[in-house]
Amino acid sequence: MKYFKVQTIIAFLILSAITILFPLHIEEAIFELSLYVTPVLFAIFIAFSISERLSRIDKIRENDSIERSSLEMLNSFIESNSLENHKEVNGLIDEYLMATLDYSIEDYYKTKPYYEKISRALYSIRNDRVNDFSVDILSKIHEAREQTVTLTSDYMSKFEWLIYYVLGAGVLVPFLVMNNGSFLNVAFVMLIILSVILLLSFLHELNNLGWKKEVRIFAPYQKTFEAIGNMRYFPESLMGNKKVKKIAGDKYRVGHFPNPYPNFEGKDIKVHNK
Repeated sequence: MKYFKVQTIIAFLILSAITILFPLHIEEAIFELSLYVTPVLFAIFIAFSISERLSRIDKIRENDSIERSSLEMLNSFIESNSLENHKEVNGLIDEYLMATLDYSIEDYYKTKPYYEKISRALYSIRNDRVNDFSVDILSKIHEAREQTVTLTSDYMSKFEWLIYYVLGAGVLVPFLVMNNGSFLNVAFVMLIILSVILLLSFLHELNNLGWKKEVRIFAPYQKTFEAIGNMRYFPESLMGNKKVKKIAGDKYRVGHFPNPYPNFEGKDIKVHNK
């Protein structure tokens, strides 16, 4: 993500420099026609993709809410109806939630073994009421998980990105070519350049599920940790993020990993104070 932002800034600076230093001012009918046709095509395509990517994020967020609320209900139900098994189930839920944060969003499917541990623990409980409840709640979590796995693997193809970059270039080139070097003309062209680059950058962030992830993912999960009676948790890789630090609270756990991702062997969890 940081690499893409650097590319965005570099592209804007280069195109701005061309606009200011090399006003081409070529009067050609084909470029005048492009000023009307290409921006319309670019706007239609990118508006559709942004809307579709936002819907994808909303669906993931909905599935995530179903999963977290189901885990909270499960924890409360076991505590009320099978207290002797509560500590084990609570620990497995806690472990599953931590694994969800440890893995990147595209590797969410790798949390399945942690989910299966919860399933095995519940089915081993000799209590008909618990078993009936477990079947219902686990089926709901499983359905939400499967939908999320499918959505997180649904990325835009290289061909789609090629179309957007070609259309974006098609929007910018006529403005650059017809730039006469006047202050108003240069300012207007730079505004167009910035708009195109920001739209592509926004689409890229939506596609990689990075848009407002602190609010969508990390904050709700911390509330779930607290709802099941456990301390907030963050992987150490997130602690450099100022937005994450704000939601950490006064006392929280941090997972430290001696090996490179995704090798979690030797993981060490330490309690930190703000």
